[in-house]
Amino acid sequence: MGLPPDSPKLRRSRYLPMLLTAITGVFLAGGSCFGFLNTIQGSSPINTAFAIGFFAGLAAILASIVWAFVRYIRLNFFSDKNKEKS
Repeated sequence: MGLPPDSPKLRRSRYLPMLLTAITGVFLAGGSCFGFLNTIQGSSPINTAFAIGFFAGLAAILASIVWAFVRYIRLNFFSDKNKEKS
């Protein structure tokens, strides 16, 4: 199966993994925050897991933002296309 030989090559999105990482981080942070707030009345050891999950979600969001920023810088300032214009 596969593509016919004369078909154009499909391009993968460069920003889709960054977007998925950010969305996953939002869901992880939001779900962990919800779980932490629902179990905060009693002293439960699961609160630690929820707090760790919340900060892991925030770290994933921050990582996707840094990833996108580095990608932007590399494409706009350090690409071969940019060297040809100079």
